[in-house]
Amino acid sequence: QLTVRELVMVSAESENKIETIKDTPVFRLRDHLLPLVSLQELLKLEPAQGSASRSDHKYIVVAQLGAYLF
Repeated sequence: QLTVRELVMVSAESENKIETIKDTPVFRLRDHLLPLVSLQELLKLEPAQGSASRSDHKYIVVAQLGAYLF
């Protein structure tokens, strides 16, 4: 919890978009280009029931360890 800086919601309608650079998903947050890791894939979780209606919304947890944002 100490490393969490902010939570960002991204959707098709939002001005901030997830981009791909060399097959790697990244998110541009102000002056930082942050690599993205899917916690669902990393933890091998099944999609939640009823999540299809919210599939266009993604939540990004921005964390900081020392001077590094991720």
